[in-house]
Formats: sequence, C-alpha cells, structure tokens
Amino acid sequence: MRGILNKLICSFVAAALVFCLTPMGATDAQAKKSTFVKNGFVYGIIGEVNEGRGIVSVLGIDENAEKDAVCDLTVPSEVRKNKITYEVISISGLAFSGLSGIKSIVISEGVTEAGAAAFYMCKDLASITIPASLIKLGGHSFGGCCGLAEIIVSEENEAFMSEEGVLYSKDGKKLISATGVSGDLVVKKGVETICGGAFEGNDGITSVSLPSSVKKVEECAFYNCSALNSIDLKKAEKIGKEAFAGSGLKSVTIPASTTSISGNPFMFCKNLKSIEVSKKNTKYVSVNGFLLNSLGSKLISGSAASDSSVIPDTVKTIGKFAFAGNERIVKFTLPSGVTRINEGAFCYCTSLNKFRFTSRKITLADPADESYGIFFNTDYDLVVEVPYSEKGFTKGSLERSIEGNSPLGVDITTY
Repeated sequence: MRGILNKLICSFVAAALVFCLTPMGATDAQAKKSTFVKNGFVYGIIGEVNEGRGIVSVLGIDENAEKDAVCDLTVPSEVRKNKITYEVISISGLAFSGLSGIKSIVISEGVTEAGAAAFYMCKDLASITIPASLIKLGGHSFGGCCGLAEIIVSEENEAFMSEEGVLYSKDGKKLISATGVSGDLVVKKGVETICGGAFEGNDGITSVSLPSSVKKVEECAFYNCSALNSIDLKKAEKIGKEAFAGSGLKSVTIPASTTSISGNPFMFCKNLKSIEVSKKNTKYVSVNGFLLNSLGSKLISGSAASDSSVIPDTVKTIGKFAFAGNERIVKFTLPSGVTRINEGAFCYCTSLNKFRFTSRKITLADPADESYGIFFNTDYDLVVEVPYSEKGFTKGSLERSIEGNSPLGVDITTY
C-alpha cells in the first residue's frame, strides 16, 4: 500500500535530510566545511574545535562506500581527521533511513543520542546493539525495520531495556519498538504507552493484547501492520493519528475508557468490517458501522463502511481522511445535513464512481490550504452530482470547490 502516510513521510524525509545535512544558517560553502567522510560514514562537525579535539554527529553513509562495508556497521566512539580527534556523540535524524543491505549496527559507548527516524525503513536490519551511554532515541527510530529481531541493550543503560526483541523504557512504562516481533504478542503488564511507530511496518505480528495499564496508543503505532487482525485495547484512553492505518484489522472495539481519538486511526484498513464502541463510552458512538463523536455530529471514521452503509442524519461534519482508502464504496449519497467535508475525506477511494451532493449549503476543504483534496486519487471515472444552480461554475461555487478537490477527469453534473 502506498497511501497518505507513505507520501507524507517521503516529503518529511527529503526535507529533513536537507535540514540534517546543512547546519542552520550555513551557506553551501560552510556546509561543505562542516562535514567530512571517514571510513564510510559522513560526519557533521558540532561546535568549535579546541586544542585538536572536536565533536561530531553521524549524518549517514558515504554514497561511494562499498556495499560490503555497510553490511555490518559499527558506529565509533571517536574518529580522527586532519590531525583532529572528534568525539562521536550522536546519530542524526534519518541518518540511515531507507538504506538497504545493513544487517547489523553496533553503537559504541560514548554515543548518547539517535535522532528521529535514524534507522527508519532499514528493512534488512536484523540486530542492533545499544550502549549504556545512549539515553535518547527520537520518534520512529526503528519504524519499518520489519526484520529487527534482536535488540541488545547494555545492562548498565539507564534509559532502555529489551526483552525478546521488544525495546522498552527502563521503567517498563513505554513500549518503544517491536517491529521485528511476529505472531501473537501479549504486552507485559505495567506498560502505559505504545509509542509512535512502535510496530510500524511489522508484517509478522498477527494479534496484540494490551494490558489494562496501557493508556496511550500513539501516532502510527501499528501503521501498516498488514497481518495484524485483532487487538484488545483494554482500557486505552488515547488513540493517536493513523495508529492502525494500513493494518489488517477485521474489527475493533473502542472501550469505555477512550476519551481522545485523533483523526481517523483506521484509514486504509482494507479488511475492517466493524467498528464498535462500548455503550459506556461518553465521547464516541458507533452507528451503522461509522465512528462518530458522542453527539453524532462528526463522522470520524468510515473505514468499516460498505457500499450500503447510510450516514446518520445527525452528521454535520465529515472528518479528515474519514473514508481514506475505503475501496468498498462505489456509490455515495451525502445527507443534506452535512455542512462541511474536511481534507482528504474520500481520497484513495478507488472504487468510488458516483457521488451525490443533496445540498449546495456545504463547505469543502480549501485545496489551496490543504495537502489533499477531498477526492484526491479517487476513480478517474468518478461522476459528482450536485443540485442545479444558475450560479454553477462561478467563483466560489460548489462546482469550483469540487474541481479543486478532485483529480483531473472527474465529471461534475447537475440534477
């Protein structure tokens, strides 16, 4: 699946790489002087050099390095260049992101930090060794590392620990990464947070049972876990953006304890047929398979909807990416009570070929301000029907707004 998040991450990676490789405020000439290559690594100099010593961060792999040289990496504690000894204190965000062929990484004692997505999508990475000195890991550090079965953490490390391929915070309250774990997993008691990207890209995990101690499931925690078919949320209170996007979930039950859901956590869940909400939940309800706020005025997720599902008349707003990636919807009629449709609401609904507005009194997301139009990447044979008006296709009209929210080729007609 190449969905919304994949595209966003690609943009993020590209922008972040430029940021990481170029010191703030530096000119091109300054940037070249601030970096150097040694033994296959690209280093960035941090701060001033004094008395023959300096500090550097690993920025990535030299593009000219031999493939065999990057198979088993050891990030050194120091490196010498031009008679200057540099202490290696960090691995920059995205440093090894997306690199193939890396089988193992040993981080030497002295390195204290790895930035966000430092090892993101290193699909061949099977083993990583974390020293006692490394006490900071940026978000999504191991997202997409689906082969990472071995995480070795120094017993003297005061920030992290590992058990059977799962990386936890030292106090056991955060599950940081489990991208290489397969089969059925029972998360150990005491864990309170499933961190962002913790299982991201794990294609071997089939079911997860959370303990009652878990309060938060952060953004993209189970993103693209294609084999994940069930999860017990127990007493989770907060569910982050795209928490289960692209997963293989068939059904999900929102417990009574859940008080915060960000965006549509279930976009691109192609197998999802049921979203249920506990009758005791005071913030959310499920009607006709749709996930709504408790008042029924906002439709949060239509990921489980079928072509015959009917939106409740109480709905006034269609949330961001509410139906994103739903391939079961072919024909859709919008109730007249809906007054706003937000960004990307029906994007990637590739089977959708007919959409009818029953009212012209509706506001659509402004494609000039939003990243994704409402009908972004839908079926190119899509026909959108709107009530007739003599002011059709004039500036500010519903027709013009639909055009801006649609791919080329969408046919807008009146009735």
